[in-house]
Amino acid sequence: MFHNLFNQTNSASVKTRYVARRMANVLAMLVIFATLSASVHAQAVQVDTGFLDSQKVLGPKWVRVDFTPLTTGEHTVLVSSDASANIRFTVFEIDGVTGNRTTLAAAISGTATLAQWSGTLDLSNQYYLGIWAVSGSGNFTVELESDTVVVDPLVIASQPSDVTVTEGVGATFSVTASGDGTLTYQWYENNQPITGATAASYSIAATTIGNNGNQYSVDISDANSTLSSSAATLTVNEIVLPVTTTNIGQGILDSDKALGPRWVRVDFNALSDSSHTITVSWDSTADVKYRVFNTDGTLLSPLVQGANPGVWTGDLNTASNYYLALWSSSGVANYTATIEAYVPISIENQPIDRVVTENDDVTFYVDAAGSGNLSYQWFANGLPLTGETGDSLTIFAASLFEDGTLYNVEVSNSVETVASDFATLTVNEPLVLGLFSQEADTTAWMLDGPAPTLDFNAGADTDAWGRSLLRVGDLLLVGGDFTGIKPLRWATPTARPFLAAFDAVTGQPVTTFQVPSEVDAVVRSLTLSPDGNHVYIGGDFGFMAVDATTGTVIWSVNVTNGANPGRVFDVAVSDTQIYIGGQFQQINNVFRANIARLSLNGQLDTSWSPQVTSGFNNGRSAPVQSIAVSTDNDTVYIGGNFKFIDGTPIWYTPQNGRISLLPVSALDGSVKPERFFPDVEGNSKGLTPHDILVTDFYVIVAWGGPNYLSFHALDGTRLKQYRGKGDIQSLQVVGDHVFVGHHGEFFQTVANPIPQEAVVSLSPRVIVPYKFHSFRIDDPSFLPEQAWTLNGAFGVWGIAAAADSIWIAGQITSAGTNGRWVEGLVKFPALP
Repeated sequence: MFHNLFNQTNSASVKTRYVARRMANVLAMLVIFATLSASVHAQAVQVDTGFLDSQKVLGPKWVRVDFTPLTTGEHTVLVSSDASANIRFTVFEIDGVTGNRTTLAAAISGTATLAQWSGTLDLSNQYYLGIWAVSGSGNFTVELESDTVVVDPLVIASQPSDVTVTEGVGATFSVTASGDGTLTYQWYENNQPITGATAASYSIAATTIGNNGNQYSVDISDANSTLSSSAATLTVNEIVLPVTTTNIGQGILDSDKALGPRWVRVDFNALSDSSHTITVSWDSTADVKYRVFNTDGTLLSPLVQGANPGVWTGDLNTASNYYLALWSSSGVANYTATIEAYVPISIENQPIDRVVTENDDVTFYVDAAGSGNLSYQWFANGLPLTGETGDSLTIFAASLFEDGTLYNVEVSNSVETVASDFATLTVNEPLVLGLFSQEADTTAWMLDGPAPTLDFNAGADTDAWGRSLLRVGDLLLVGGDFTGIKPLRWATPTARPFLAAFDAVTGQPVTTFQVPSEVDAVVRSLTLSPDGNHVYIGGDFGFMAVDATTGTVIWSVNVTNGANPGRVFDVAVSDTQIYIGGQFQQINNVFRANIARLSLNGQLDTSWSPQVTSGFNNGRSAPVQSIAVSTDNDTVYIGGNFKFIDGTPIWYTPQNGRISLLPVSALDGSVKPERFFPDVEGNSKGLTPHDILVTDFYVIVAWGGPNYLSFHALDGTRLKQYRGKGDIQSLQVVGDHVFVGHHGEFFQTVANPIPQEAVVSLSPRVIVPYKFHSFRIDDPSFLPEQAWTLNGAFGVWGIAAAADSIWIAGQITSAGTNGRWVEGLVKFPALP
């Protein structure tokens, strides 16, 4: 190669070099600036302007003007002035090497308005003019012109850089260059041109192990020359897939069949649609052999023998079933067979939409599976949330500002990343309730009997029973034991057994929600899913989820056990799970003793199985009648008429009456130490919790037998209780109120055994039948606020309170101070 290097120093410190072309297998670069043939660029620039005064009254008489040549070559310096001044100038050069000054032109003068000088200037030196006014004063302008050839040299400013990636990931090489005119590019892979790679960058969409060690360079050309870049190396690291290993069988093989079988069949399923490795190891010198078969008899492997462990690798898929044919030709062996494969990440349960009240906490969950260590990153409206790297995301004290936020999560291992669906957070303002009318709505529809099945001693002429209520927006769902609906007690009914839909505002029937035909027996529980999209329906037909708008069945669960149909009495929903309780022994043919936990898509949770035993059932009773979940989802409260949960006995009253309520762990189903019971006097009957409510601070229990409404701290401490004249049967918390339904005449306390508001006359005894009350829960006094008059032997079983009205269901025959005749269902509007 030839090198010709010289320096020319000016204010820009420009350097020029010559470069050699690419030589065989040598990828190197010398950046040069060369004097090349190119088009002539005539140039003219203004250097400076100013004012001169020969008398130094208005300005200076003499100034210095520094300037830089446009190039190395011929220049013309022009100094012009207006007519009022006679200006002259001198040209000086300062050598760029020695620093010596040389006068190139002294006392240049011209016409009254223009003086000029022409000469050769060098980019490596420095120059200035000395300009003065001989007479007069005026403005001046200095200009510099050159017709010398000016070349934009071809330069590589940044070379391609080495790249290291994992196989399957893309790689990009780029170069930055400048030169004369439009630049063109040609990339090379290992010195071979790449077809179509003619841009300033070159990308490989997905690298392979075959790309490892390849070198990439580029030729760059302008109008005058071509430069070759240095070569960049691509390093591709092989993916090491994490694997999931599962034990598919173990046991004894004995060639003489004395200690165990000589031959066994081990059935197994594929972990994913991918390559699997099957390993059989044993603890002796026995000669163990095996083959792999598809269950249709197709042989998939050769005979695996001669080594311990015996290993086979092949492709399997989840749509097929497989088995090992495993035997010992000689000797006894304790064998273990395992299968391993890479299982891609899958999201088993997506984050779901959540609806909360302002200042409530809310948690989003994801359930993911796959090989390797899974990591998580949560996002809000597409932006990553710092530190939110677990399988759940909790928003503390949600604000109205967060209403409508979209949350999702990315799940990763060392190989791949999978994004979840988006879940929407809806934040509502707190519901503030006022007072409600004591008069029943005279336009709302009601139910129609008879109800022969809900109560164990009900007859064919028994009135309809509304057993449960659920309000979803302006839709009111009523479940129970009834045959139809009607506008008046004596009106001709419309057939609508067990489940009916009404407009919650007008009280009229609606047809947008169609009751599924699968609901063919008593409905005992209606519960809304966490995202508000589904209604969970439990009863004597089993358990199902339906669309909250249309009634379309989403999924269902079978609770029958032979001739025993099973019944679901109550349902509680946490953020991620559903708890059902009642009287049943099987869930989809899997044993469960009266209580079970399901996923939000209806799959039985086989990891949680406390057994509730020694209970009984009749029309209104079951071993498990009420379930509630703590607001932190850690504790499940189970009430009914049972005696044991997993062998842990319930507590008993001093009169030996049982108290059938126990809290269990949501983690493993074990019974927790807290105990909840009222102060019971003079009654040996057992207490049955007909309903349980849990808030952030309190556990509220509606007891039947001895009839109490008790308020407890979360640790079980009894804070206050009321005694009713009949079973306390239903509870609903709305805002700062708890609404309580029962079938007695009134509530009493020790200090107030017969509330004055309930007394019409003591002799003869005439008491107002208050069967529905509201209590304040915004302080531990738990003071009553309102009471409503209702008639009906078995009273209130369902409540749906909202800002505009309260709906009440049960065995009700008349309601309100206006004495409206009703059957099973009544509405009280809010006061204006």
